[in-house]
Amino acid sequence: MTSALLRFTNADGLAVWREDAVICTRGLLQQLPEFSRGTAAVLTRLGAVWKPSVGSCNAFCATRKNFAAFQEGVLPTRVIPGDAESAIVKPLPGGGFLVMWSALPRAFDRAADRQWIEQAAMKLASKLPEPSQVTLSAADTELCLEDELPLFESSRESDAIEMSRDPFSRFDTPIRLSPGTVGLGSLALLGLNRNSLETAIGGSIVGIDPAQSRADLVGGGLAIALVLQSMVWLSETPADPEIEDVASWEGVENIFQISDDFLDNPAVDELRWAWESLSKCTRTSSMVVFWRGSCVMQGGYFRRGDAGGEPPKQGDLCEEVITSGRGRYFAQLNNYPAKVQFISYFPERTQGLVLTPLRPAQNARPQGVVALGIDAIRGVGKIDQAWIGAIAEKLAVSLAQDAR
Repeated sequence: MTSALLRFTNADGLAVWREDAVICTRGLLQQLPEFSRGTAAVLTRLGAVWKPSVGSCNAFCATRKNFAAFQEGVLPTRVIPGDAESAIVKPLPGGGFLVMWSALPRAFDRAADRQWIEQAAMKLASKLPEPSQVTLSAADTELCLEDELPLFESSRESDAIEMSRDPFSRFDTPIRLSPGTVGLGSLALLGLNRNSLETAIGGSIVGIDPAQSRADLVGGGLAIALVLQSMVWLSETPADPEIEDVASWEGVENIFQISDDFLDNPAVDELRWAWESLSKCTRTSSMVVFWRGSCVMQGGYFRRGDAGGEPPKQGDLCEEVITSGRGRYFAQLNNYPAKVQFISYFPERTQGLVLTPLRPAQNARPQGVVALGIDAIRGVGKIDQAWIGAIAEKLAVSLAQDAR
């Protein structure tokens, strides 16, 4: 899990603290005496200089100047690299913190990244001694430890936090329009200047200096180029996915069930955590796990039996994914005839589909597949696909261990 956090976010390093001890650290840290003695010495020495005294903290900041806004002792400032520009702290259920830092400003600006980090913190806590099943309380509401955003009223600060603090994201449309605005303004000035010259010489163009005409021609060409550039930028504006209201679909029911053969296995906790993480952090509306030819788990929205729904079956496309060992992503499921293999149990209005093989080891043959129904066209991005793959790897290892 710590490896996935460093791979799929902008973090350069992380540390986990619980019950007066440093459980884990990974990534870039400042060198301290005794670090060269080995892993145990690193954890011991770090634990000696990092002793958080606060009960809970759930916050992030985008620039180094706001490190001081964190509660005293929360950040391991003695080992955070000097070029670190942003940090995030997530509480562990049952006590403790997951702290991450990065040399990039606004590294944890995306709400989706913070959601994944939160789910990872929950999973890490469940693997520590005497894990607590307590979820985050209202007192643990996430805070952004930054100065008030410019161009936003202070009363709207909570809404502004949901937006990107990167100006190129917050003002995407005005930036795309800016070349066209400059171009149109330049054309207007050129026209006004030309009209003034003609008026000054009595309405004739004969007396206008040829150099002035050439300058007008060049200026007009550059202005038109700016207008065209703005049109290109606007045409490339990413379209927001059309989100379906899954709860309003007819003939579907929201369920979560695990095969009776797996109810006594520790993999049940992994399956439950996987579904909770995917449903919270992605546009996943339905999830099916096939393992060694049988369906071991269903979660989310499925067709009811009285609406033509059938038990999930591992069809030809799932077999192809298992055989090839390569996942498939159908961004717009309606365009693919293979959808008939899934709409017998997924809702008919499912917009996308993700198939990920379950491989218990790096070079092992896949023994199952995870099928995810998506409620939006193009609703799964590259980062989400990477997290889905990491979760599938974790599930496969747990299922294979339980099978023994």
